[in-house]
Amino acid sequence: ARMQFVRRVIFGPPGKTRIVRPAVIVLGSLMIGRETYRVYGPSQRIEGAAAIHSVPIELAKRLPLRGLSRLWGMMSQMELSPSMRSPILGLYARTFRCNLDEMEAENLESFKTLGDFFARRLKEGARPIAKSHLVSPVDGRVQSCGTFTTQSTETVKGVDYTLAALLGKNSPIEVSQKKREDQPDGKQLYHCVIYLAPGDYHGIHAPADFEIKLLRHFPGLLFPVAPRVVNAVKGLFELNERIALEGKWEHGNMAMVPVGAYNVGNITVSFDKDVKTNKKWDGEYAYDEKKYQSVPIPKGSEVAFFLMGSTVVLLFEAPAGFKFQVEGGQWLRLGEPLGILSTEEA
Repeated sequence: ARMQFVRRVIFGPPGKTRIVRPAVIVLGSLMIGRETYRVYGPSQRIEGAAAIHSVPIELAKRLPLRGLSRLWGMMSQMELSPSMRSPILGLYARTFRCNLDEMEAENLESFKTLGDFFARRLKEGARPIAKSHLVSPVDGRVQSCGTFTTQSTETVKGVDYTLAALLGKNSPIEVSQKKREDQPDGKQLYHCVIYLAPGDYHGIHAPADFEIKLLRHFPGLLFPVAPRVVNAVKGLFELNERIALEGKWEHGNMAMVPVGAYNVGNITVSFDKDVKTNKKWDGEYAYDEKKYQSVPIPKGSEVAFFLMGSTVVLLFEAPAGFKFQVEGGQWLRLGEPLGILSTEEA
């Protein structure tokens, strides 16, 4: 009886078209928008790591973030009445500074749901792909980039992650890195962490010609990944749900890791629709693994997609002469140069 009452409030009397009532959409959108803006909004500042101890972290783990994210996912797929699409989506676009001129759709009324708008595609040519060997796989802000010299690396001001925890034990990159530390081969392992804000384009594309051979899905928590939260929670990328895609590029191993977050549990993999994220989780930090003979993704082509904003961790081997052309705090657009080899012209 209680569920019937809820359905009646949301959808109206039985027998009518299942379009969510405008009042419910407005109220729900304002509540979720307020919380999203509080966590991700443009007014935030990175001011160093917070002094968070294990007890608060353990308490935070008990928050129903996965359930709330699934609820948000359900709401984002509810059909908006035509009269409410432009006001609601327009408010979101203004709040998070979305560039509507570059979207493929002609107008906001074309998006039946909030989810459709979040996963909007771009006009052809909106993101030219640079001729550089390596380009940005996403729109976003660089949180950290540099050489990965040991089995762990800093991301921002003291927050670190390890290869084994991020990618799973005995991943191709971890095995190669251990061997390199004992027997140098003229290459180095590099990393780049890029944060996608809610207003950014959420597609994740290949930064180079990328041959994917391994996928590991790690169920986990869904902490927010806004920079101030990443600074505060040590090993956050190891705790959150994520998908690790590993394979080869021109100069060695490569891994691209879309990391889920609060309201961003859903990560779709463009070449494998059977991969499902943000499912019920039993609390065990295990992973599902799929091996592929070869999935070639041309440079600049779509690999995966987020809902809302989140983070991508890129790891790759390259000759020791590789130089980043970006730095922490810099905003990037998909397809812009990420770095050059010593043999390339700047």
